[in-house]
Amino acid sequence: MNILVYSIVFLWYFICRPLKAYSTNHKDFNLDKYRYISLIPVVIVSLGFYLYVTNASVSAAATDDNSSSSESTEQEADSASTVTDGVYSATCFGYAGDITVEITVENGEVTDITLPNYEDEDDYKHFSEELIETLKQAPLADADTVSGATFSTRAVIDAYNEALKQAGLK
Repeated sequence: MNILVYSIVFLWYFICRPLKAYSTNHKDFNLDKYRYISLIPVVIVSLGFYLYVTNASVSAAATDDNSSSSESTEQEADSASTVTDGVYSATCFGYAGDITVEITVENGEVTDITLPNYEDEDDYKHFSEELIETLKQAPLADADTVSGATFSTRAVIDAYNEALKQAGLK
């Protein structure tokens, strides 16, 4: 919808500027009449462009869904065979320091998640610990940052995702 509105505004402005310039030299020129007449083709062209773009994106999404469904099945089969048990860790910079997340993978599943190194501000540590507890409940689910500790919890999520990649789980 933004594309439609912006294209109408832009195109109409693009047409109205020369009309105004012409009207300053020709006093008998009815500027308001031509402004509103020019709005009609601008709306039609913008609407056509909007419909073209939305149909193209829907077609592309449908094509991507069809191709990605077969690819995702192959990727799932590949990732199941490439998961390696062990302990993996990754470090990311939080609000004021590094945060390290360590995961333990056994039988292809995350069995433990810890924060062995937390150099960020202590005021935010409890938010990160709560986030770790949430991740323990659903290890492969997507997690959100915590308001009030956005940088720290973003670092925890990023380090956790990196450790999952190392293990072959993402």
